[in-house]
Amino acid sequence: MTPEITVTEVAQDKFSAALADEPADAGIRLAVQKLDQITLRYELEIVSPDDLQEDDVEVLAGKVKFWIGPRSALLIDGATIDYLQTGASEGFKFINPNDLRYKRWDAPIAARFQKLLEDEINPGIASHGGVIILVDYTDGVARVHMGGGCQGCGQAGATLQEGVEARVKEVIPEIREVIDATDHGLGENPYY
Repeated sequence: MTPEITVTEVAQDKFSAALADEPADAGIRLAVQKLDQITLRYELEIVSPDDLQEDDVEVLAGKVKFWIGPRSALLIDGATIDYLQTGASEGFKFINPNDLRYKRWDAPIAARFQKLLEDEINPGIASHGGVIILVDYTDGVARVHMGGGCQGCGQAGATLQEGVEARVKEVIPEIREVIDATDHGLGENPYY
């Protein structure tokens, strides 16, 4: 399978700059791993054709050549790669429909909840290294995954009930309950 990926002009320029001092036939090896039911991890590496594996697929996205393995191809298909620079932080951003963090929900209430997470809740939680992702919404009950610094944190329950759920009920009264579907024992710092 040859995945379809889009690379923004800004990201193409950053990749091209990284490849500028490399041999002309060099490209970017893109690997995607599924760490758990929610989290995808992306790895980028400059490689030459000699470093390729037999089943790698070549994808030309704008002016950048990528090599992608078959498992990664399934996980990256339909994604957009952008490059963001805000303040002191910068880096590549993967907007991937295969990643629940970027899922677009058809149900209007779930879509409103997702927007609230993106616009208000996750920016605050990100300052502590965390992220909350909507996993499922059915009949007034939202199931979420708490990742990053929230997964395994001893204050995750309080954050969810006193902060997130209270704000969600205030903004979206149709949501009666927010349930934590996270396996906190799998976090990097499992103190839960």
